[in-house]
Amino acid sequence: AHQNNMSPLRLAIVSCVFASHALLANSHDDAQPQGSCDAHALHQGGEGCGCASATRKATTNANSEQSTTSQQSTHEWPPKGAAWVPAGEFFFGAEKSPYPKDGEGPVVKAKIATPLWVDATEATNQQFSEFVKDTGYVTTAEREGWSFVFEPFLSPTTSEKETQAVQQTPWWVQVHGASWRHPEGSDSDIEAVVKPDDEAPPRQKSSTAQKPHAFGTPRVLAFPSWEGARWKHPAVHLSFYDAEAYCKWRGMRLPTEVEWEYAARGGLTNRTFPWGNRHDDLHKRANTFDGSRAFPLYIERTEDANAPPADGFDGSAPVASYPPNGFGLFDMSGNVWEWSVAVDKSTGQTSAHQAVLRGGSFMCWHEHCFRYRVSARLAMEKDTGNYHMGVRCVATARPGEQASATQ
Repeated sequence: AHQNNMSPLRLAIVSCVFASHALLANSHDDAQPQGSCDAHALHQGGEGCGCASATRKATTNANSEQSTTSQQSTHEWPPKGAAWVPAGEFFFGAEKSPYPKDGEGPVVKAKIATPLWVDATEATNQQFSEFVKDTGYVTTAEREGWSFVFEPFLSPTTSEKETQAVQQTPWWVQVHGASWRHPEGSDSDIEAVVKPDDEAPPRQKSSTAQKPHAFGTPRVLAFPSWEGARWKHPAVHLSFYDAEAYCKWRGMRLPTEVEWEYAARGGLTNRTFPWGNRHDDLHKRANTFDGSRAFPLYIERTEDANAPPADGFDGSAPVASYPPNGFGLFDMSGNVWEWSVAVDKSTGQTSAHQAVLRGGSFMCWHEHCFRYRVSARLAMEKDTGNYHMGVRCVATARPGEQASATQ
């Protein structure tokens, strides 16, 4: 059922392979989510469980025009904070994928003919705020007045107030006021920890989590603790249009997915991750879901409710919290998804209409969203920008430029 006068086109369900039907659930309703997303499906790879994101189906792309008129900054060249990525060839994609419909295969030999400058990190809140201050840019989420947020990260007040959730993936809640400035809604802020419920009793199960569900009954919902301002965290709730406008202001652009994957591999050949194939020490290498808590409806810590996860972060991490790859690029695996321009493997041409997310996020895990692999990709609507979507820019090196250290 659709609530709060929302058009059926405003929200849609997206599965891990992207594509679905528009069914919304009131989070206070007793009806069970429909579809194949149960515990068994998660442990079989989660290919129908919306593990990546929810998407907005906007009737207009208002930000597309705004992105073309954004001012370009006066940042020096080479771009500040960018790392040099040499030209080269590599094998693009993967023949074997946990999610065949994602389109990782077939593997093709691809060439990066000209060196690139690639942002060493995802765009931070500090960097994005400078862009907004300089241009007056308003993001898609701000224009629309809402965005999707992962339910366990909401304050008790916001969790109770917001009644719209995606039916098949009820951990994605429509939160009014959520944006890059207010990642968890109006009672959160990147400048400081704002928790109006500090004097309230410890958080219990939210309305969504109280319902019987295939994942079991929640025990503890832990509101994540942010250590002060989040200026060094990646800016999130960014749509493709927001990302495109930010990169243009930098004098850069969004990478094609071929460029993104080449950069992510860091010079390694036929490896699964930016650092190689090792997975046993993942918590030391990337910010992903570590499996120590139950996913997706709640954060459960059976021994110590205040103990941090193995990788040290509940949600996003400050950029460059983990070692870089061979090209000096940080967080090419995990932390937040990054926008790229889709490429048709049969022709090698970029698509003006399709966008692809790369890199996975802090919500990914090998049992339900094994998409922090370098070859993983997820098609996404351009006007979608949720709690775990950010941006990293690239620029083609100018003729005669030589390799140098990160600027």
